[in-house]
Amino acid sequence: VVAARCIRKRRISWSRWVGVVVVALGLVLVRLANRNSAKEEKGRHAWIGDVLIVGQCVMSVIQDMTEELFMHEAAFPATLLLGMEGLFGLLFGVPLYLLF
Repeated sequence: VVAARCIRKRRISWSRWVGVVVVALGLVLVRLANRNSAKEEKGRHAWIGDVLIVGQCVMSVIQDMTEELFMHEAAFPATLLLGMEGLFGLLFGVPLYLLF
């Protein structure tokens, strides 16, 4: 939502901004609960979840913006794009599943 507003200069509805605020508050609440309940977990281990959440958000923005560019600029059919996403997920997901 923030990237669509800043990069694509779109007008965003208030309900989407509420969703952004709820997710941000959830991240803060989970972080505070983790700090208060698990004092023995120090260092970088306590931040792994936060880094994964932020990384997923960044990757999701990149994917959404790329999809929009393909759909509008290159006139890609939606079904072809969906099939490419599935193939990408399969090619990267299966090796990750087998390795870990």
